[in-house]
Amino acid sequence: MVLQLLAEVLADLGMHTLSESLEPRKKRNPIVAFIGYALFGAIIGGISLIFFSELLLENKAYSIGNIIITPILGGLMMMSIGIIKRRKHKTILRLDSFLYGYIFALMMALTRYMFG
Repeated sequence: MVLQLLAEVLADLGMHTLSESLEPRKKRNPIVAFIGYALFGAIIGGISLIFFSELLLENKAYSIGNIIITPILGGLMMMSIGIIKRRKHKTILRLDSFLYGYIFALMMALTRYMFG
């Protein structure tokens, strides 16, 4: 869970840096963004397997629980980051919302589960 949450925060920092270099930017299609964050989560999940090749939770029930709970926590964390950024008048990314944070974490968890 900590690995996935850390990956989301780092992804948010990276996307924020990238978005600043692309401004002014056109509004992107939310479906394309959704697919992009899903693919990005799967890629980060795959990269994490290079460093942590085995599942950190060997019990199948715990692993499935991790797939269910961690993306929800990740989505809530990213939503909280978005709220804080909004209050500080900072640039908000789609990843700073529950849905995009959730899909990123879900795809990362599924990738780790399937290939770990």
